[in-house]
Amino acid sequence: MDDTDVKLLYGRMAELNINIAKLGKDINGLNKTQKELSSRIEKLPKEVFNAASDVSSKTSLDELRTIISEVSMTSNDIQRTVDTIFESFTRDKAVK
Repeated sequence: MDDTDVKLLYGRMAELNINIAKLGKDINGLNKTQKELSSRIEKLPKEVFNAASDVSSKTSLDELRTIISEVSMTSNDIQRTVDTIFESFTRDKAVK
């Protein structure tokens, strides 16, 4: 591997690090949105759920909560993956 290849490799690693950081910010934004939505659902008065049961089933409301929870878990999994990749590249740079 010559100097040009090494420079290209480090350039691509830098680009990847930047993109991973951006992805991490996007995921953090999704997590924040999910938490806000969950909080809003939890703050709804019981009357809303009782009234909603006349229009839509309780199962639908439970399903909505489940979906939001699954989005949160997925976001957390993605964040862990991004963190692992970022740490790996950072560690590789420090070793070299």
